Amino acid sequence: MGKIVSRLRIIRAERNIKSMREIAEATGISPSTLYNFENAQTKRLDFRILALLCEHLECQPGDLLEYRSRE
Repeated sequence: MGKIVSRLRIIRAERNIKSMREIAEATGISPSTLYNFENAQTKRLDFRILALLCEHLECQPGDLLEYRSRE
């Protein structure tokens, strides 16, 4: 089985967002939740968090998530 990985680190780099604190303050998402999301340590995905990230980053959920097969 493949896995879903976060692309948040890539998006932050593309947009020159150096600090998670900026995203946390703008969205109200805790820094620890953002850290877990970015480092694929999240066991469940809260759609509210995904929506807040999409709104702040002006992107779609598919921009934040990627499926990788086992190959």
